[in-house]
Amino acid sequence: MTIDEMIEVLQAHKAGKTIEIRYKGPDGAWSEGVENVGWSFQSYDYRVKREPTVWNVPIGVQVTFTNNGQMFYETTTTFHNRQYIKMIEIVK
Repeated sequence: MTIDEMIEVLQAHKAGKTIEIRYKGPDGAWSEGVENVGWSFQSYDYRVKREPTVWNVPIGVQVTFTNNGQMFYETTTTFHNRQYIKMIEIVK
């Protein structure tokens, strides 16, 4: 981690954001919801837990995702009662 990344994580922790941690070894997996962080930047990586993106997609709309991650849609029916499907990004 760079010094700027360390400062960003420390400031986010101070602001009450959730910090994730992982051991720098070969089997290091991110742990969620670390509350009592014992800072050791030599042994662990830290990051601010990212919130997933949420989309409300109207029912009857065709959704197409492009290679660059932008979402385009086309209306295929007329909406009278505006029902939506909630799509939530999976964050790993």
